Amino acid sequence: MAALTRRVPQGQLVTAGPVSHNRRARRPRTPKPVGPPRIVETLRKAIEWRRQLDAGEVPNQAAIARREGISRARVTQILGLLRLTPAIQDQVLVLMDSAHRTSIGEQALRPIAQLNDPESQIEPFTPALCAGRAWPFDPGHLDRAFVDEGRNR
Repeated sequence: MAALTRRVPQGQLVTAGPVSHNRRARRPRTPKPVGPPRIVETLRKAIEWRRQLDAGEVPNQAAIARREGISRARVTQILGLLRLTPAIQDQVLVLMDSAHRTSIGEQALRPIAQLNDPESQIEPFTPALCAGRAWPFDPGHLDRAFVDEGRNR
């Protein structure tokens, strides 16, 4: 095997790896801006898109996908969150502004939204939401009146 050689001007140093930098000299990271959790923004977007579809402002989900620069499948996923009971939607929409991760996200809510019975949605939602205790959860808010309201929608 032949050795690699490279001609370098005298006085110049060539290293085989990246030059290490002093970690202390790095600038401190800027803190993340405090704002509503991503799931809140996603659910608000779903509500707005449904309003636009119902009002005829956009002809179909494909038009929303083109406008937003996302796939039609992603639009369907986001609109699928509207199948959550109104009580669960209310609890998600009141999540506090936080720089920390919330205890529940879209991936946890999607399988819950697939359940047809509003009462069966609440059972997996309560432990998933309370697990992180990132915000004050009031299980009394998910009473039968809200569940029954979901059936009437």
